[in-house]
Amino acid sequence: MKDSKNQLNIDRIQKELDRIMNLDFVTKSDKKIEQYQYLSDLYKGKNKGIQASGLIPFNKPENRSTCKLTRKKVDEIRKKYIPNRYGKAKLAKEYGVSRSVIYRILKGQSWK
Repeated sequence: MKDSKNQLNIDRIQKELDRIMNLDFVTKSDKKIEQYQYLSDLYKGKNKGIQASGLIPFNKPENRSTCKLTRKKVDEIRKKYIPNRYGKAKLAKEYGVSRSVIYRILKGQSWK
C-alpha cells in the first residue's frame, strides 16, 4: 500500500469556495505533480483569476534569503575587478564572500 491515497488535495481553481466537494484524496506523487503544475502555471501567467500572493520567483538569486549580494553589487564587482591590482581576494574581503564566488561571478557561471 505504498501508493495509498492518503494526501488531501484542494482544487486550486475553486479554492476560494469553502466546500467539501473541493477536497479529494490523492497519492503523494500525484499531489507533487499537481503542485508543480500549479506553480509553473502561475509563473507562466496562466490561471489569471488566481493571485500568486506570497510567491517569489526563486530563479532570481537576489530573491533567495541566503543571498549576500544584489544585482547592483555584482555589477560593481565586475567593474572594479582589475587583474593583479584589484583582484578576487580583495573583492571577496570587501563584499564578504569567498574568492570562488567572485571567480564564478567574473566567469559568468553565476549572476548571468
